[in-house]
Amino acid sequence: MPGPPSGPGNAHPRGLGRTTGGRHVLLCELIATYLAESGPSRQFGVLGEGNLGVATALDRLGTTYHPARREDAAVAMADGWARRTGEVGLATVTSGPGLTNALTALREAAAHGTPLILLTALTPRAVPHHPQNYPARAYVEATGAGYLELESPEQAAWACHVVLTRAREQQRPWVLALPQELLYHEVDRLLLDDALPGSLEVLGRSERRSPRPDPASTDAVSEELRASDRPMLVVGRGVVEAGCADQVAMLAERIGATVYTTLLGKGLFAGHPHHLGICGGFGHTPTGDLLAEADLVLVLGASLNPWTAMDGAILDGARLVQVDRDPEAFGRWYPPDLAVHGDVGVVVGALLGSLADDAPRDPWWERPAAESGPAESDLGEAGTALVTRDVAITLAGCLPTGLTIALDSGHAMADLVPRLVVEDPRRFVYAFHAGAIGLGLGMAMGASLAEPDRWTVLFTGDGALAMTLQELTTVARSNLPLMIVVLDDGGYGAEVHYSGVRGLPGELSELAGPDLDAVATAFGLDYVEARSLAEVAAIAELLEGAPAPTLVRVPVSSEPMNRWYEHFVAEVSPVDWTIGRD
Repeated sequence: MPGPPSGPGNAHPRGLGRTTGGRHVLLCELIATYLAESGPSRQFGVLGEGNLGVATALDRLGTTYHPARREDAAVAMADGWARRTGEVGLATVTSGPGLTNALTALREAAAHGTPLILLTALTPRAVPHHPQNYPARAYVEATGAGYLELESPEQAAWACHVVLTRAREQQRPWVLALPQELLYHEVDRLLLDDALPGSLEVLGRSERRSPRPDPASTDAVSEELRASDRPMLVVGRGVVEAGCADQVAMLAERIGATVYTTLLGKGLFAGHPHHLGICGGFGHTPTGDLLAEADLVLVLGASLNPWTAMDGAILDGARLVQVDRDPEAFGRWYPPDLAVHGDVGVVVGALLGSLADDAPRDPWWERPAAESGPAESDLGEAGTALVTRDVAITLAGCLPTGLTIALDSGHAMADLVPRLVVEDPRRFVYAFHAGAIGLGLGMAMGASLAEPDRWTVLFTGDGALAMTLQELTTVARSNLPLMIVVLDDGGYGAEVHYSGVRGLPGELSELAGPDLDAVATAFGLDYVEARSLAEVAAIAELLEGAPAPTLVRVPVSSEPMNRWYEHFVAEVSPVDWTIGRD
């Protein structure tokens, strides 16, 4: 990519909107024009002096502005929107504390691999002691996001080109920092024609290009599959992006393989007889026992991080074959016996062709019995706090199809992940990568805006909700089709278990929250209390009706410790905690 053009900024500050139709425009309007014509259709933000101009101009040009109450929620909304729609997300915050308030959500997006642009402002260079003069670059790069600072008006088109294309191609957020002293200067409208790269619109919207695989490599994979008696497929983000899930299912049926997905592939094979759930830490116990029995693990579009591989346990005695378009995926965690660099969809298509004349093979495995649920006698009893596992099993049996499911982080969420059913990975939005609670509400709000006539359901904890309580104003004001289910264990359930593992009392982590009925009334949300499993099941009836902002409280116990914490916390496993972005 060529370097940035350079040159002095021009001219005289003028009011926004006074330049319509003339040759000269304000730089903030010019930047908005580039982004509106080539970038996202929505923007999410919190306004301040530094970002008012670009945000207002973008909104006038059709990139609708959706306000949040805090900057971390704004970035989380852009993240949720991007994950649900497949678009590049766009968030906007002001300088200094506006940026630092957004950093945890920016880290979540970077660790997940969300293509997202964050516009922020820089204080005037002539005022070095400005209270909002923070070291923006250092803060941003510490999150794993890219950073680019606009140096002159002549760089505007180039800078927009860089952040749009790199966000998409690198699958991570990019921050474009805009000096305040430049934004209200008049610039020549001809910059739009003279400096705009001709490929900006195409590259800004395009998918990443994938290499063609070596035919000899795909032939080698075919031979590996023929030689295997107990093949297993592990399917990740690469299959989602390649759109080849149907072909992968055909391959599994052809060779009699088990099929597991990574967290990012959840929903690809819902209901398919060969699909046995998520592979690894968020897996399903009855089906997870088969993981160690495979003699060949074929990984399609996933990095096979230690979280997915159960710290390598699924590879004991098995050959590892890995297909990915990212050459850095090979050996990042475990060295493959055979690596195929190329588009996953092309490789799977070649395998189907190569195996077309082979006789279909019966599954080498027997499907485990379904997980037993709570006793029917429990369904009508109310009073004591519910067990989150029972809540998850109950919901899995009655929730309607077509929902978008969002999850915050926290102790109760690990019981929900393997049990709740989604039909599309883009309908499963979660905030697990930053190790922080409280981001789920913002992500759910962004995802819900993609389909205003269909329900999005967020599952969160009482501690997580308390960190973002102000965003209930956003939910109510925007009339979002969002149901917020609060699994209320009266404190921080994870920390109760951390304390117990270390021989400490857990009282400091027990922190009762406010009356959520009163909270819902104050913010203007409908309210439901589900104190028994029968009442939990009745939530499904609400979801058959017209969507409206709704808050649901389900009192749960922090006991027992769920499977995730038993394996990764109580036993103090040395497994790398990286959840992974594929």
